[in-house]
Amino acid sequence: MKNILVVVDEKNADSLIKKCLLLSPKSLFILTFSSTKEEVSANLTAKLKSLTSSVQSQNCSIETLVIPIDVNAQKAEKIIESALKYKVDTIAIHRRKNARPGRDFSYEKQLLRGLPKAELLMLGDNNWKDQVEVLGTLDVMGPSKTHKALNSTVYSATKLLVNRLSATFHLMSVIVISRVSEELDVVQKSEVLTKKGKQAEAKLAEYAKAKNIKLHLAAGSPSKEIPRLSSKIKADLVVLGNVGRTGVQGLILGNTAEKILSRLNTDVLIVK
Repeated sequence: MKNILVVVDEKNADSLIKKCLLLSPKSLFILTFSSTKEEVSANLTAKLKSLTSSVQSQNCSIETLVIPIDVNAQKAEKIIESALKYKVDTIAIHRRKNARPGRDFSYEKQLLRGLPKAELLMLGDNNWKDQVEVLGTLDVMGPSKTHKALNSTVYSATKLLVNRLSATFHLMSVIVISRVSEELDVVQKSEVLTKKGKQAEAKLAEYAKAKNIKLHLAAGSPSKEIPRLSSKIKADLVVLGNVGRTGVQGLILGNTAEKILSRLNTDVLIVK
């Protein structure tokens, strides 16, 4: 998170910029869309001066980008163009407050597809607590090299956030039970945890060699268990790993990831 591009408007600029500055980036590019370039630039400049006076950002270069635009469908393309131009590693966008099942994530998919090397940070209007709680989600039972590589990436991203925010470090993994098996009571969570719990705990512990990491293990559907734990520990930020599919359909977020996002009421960082 050395170079962050944050996409704001007049309503959410304060909260998004404050959060991005707390991540201690070296460069922060503040992008907004408007048909009246001079007016919006002046407003954001005033907001920025107020924010930087209260936030330690002396080592961060800040640049405001105002892009005239008329069609919302062009926004993702303009964001991608700017991100490539300024070589950012993280894009921060506004996350709508009310999560709901079946929400359309085409905007997020387009950003992830267009920037395969960038992380996507989805930030709401709420303030983080004084003691920030960060939850990293791993799939320690995944057998493939891709799973292991993604776990390592998620762990590293979570650790970086914890260090920069002086946050509480949570790591969790879910032993997956199929939706059908769970709904028909064919398999009980307690049975799964008894049979596979020790193996999963041992694998999860491999990522927790550092001190002061709180480990959590669950059995069931990740789309239910991750939001459930996030709510229980009152997480401020959840880190999700995503293995993108970039075939003919151009999908980046899979069904499970979308269900998790639609049920989470917290800020989210998506890494690939």
